[in-house]
Amino acid sequence: MTVPVTVNDGIANSAVFNLTVSVIESGPSPCGIPAQSPGTEAAVFVWKNCTTGKWSMRVTAGGGSKFYSGSVVSSQPFSTVTPVSVEASDTLNYTTDPRQIAYGLTTTSTYQDGFDFSFPASAAVCFNVNLPAGATVYVGAARTVVGTSFNLANMGACPVPNVRR
Repeated sequence: MTVPVTVNDGIANSAVFNLTVSVIESGPSPCGIPAQSPGTEAAVFVWKNCTTGKWSMRVTAGGGSKFYSGSVVSSQPFSTVTPVSVEASDTLNYTTDPRQIAYGLTTTSTYQDGFDFSFPASAAVCFNVNLPAGATVYVGAARTVVGTSFNLANMGACPVPNVRR
């Protein structure tokens, strides 16, 4: 946008300039691994490696035992899904529907469970979680607190229709 700006020296001299201004919107960044304290913090951590484009999700129990369930739903098939510390009692299904990662993860004490995933840059992707009492969802190195359902593009409302939780 261009706006006229008048500069006056306080005596009798003035000049009018056109000033071009660019407005840059910024929002929460998903980039970078958030600090985590698995033994004292019950939480879901979601972040993006902005160099590789790979996303990661981890859950922690804060010293007790917590169960997290939900889904990650995409408008296009996921490119990769890699389990991290997923035990036999956990569920991580990404083969029934290649556009959905359905999970049920129990973690205890100072441990963490989760998965890494990637998808085409043009995909719309929604992250959904059912939180146990006292847990929080953090995104990125800045640990932005988000709700239990958000899109990965800007941490806002989910654009993906028919989200399965």
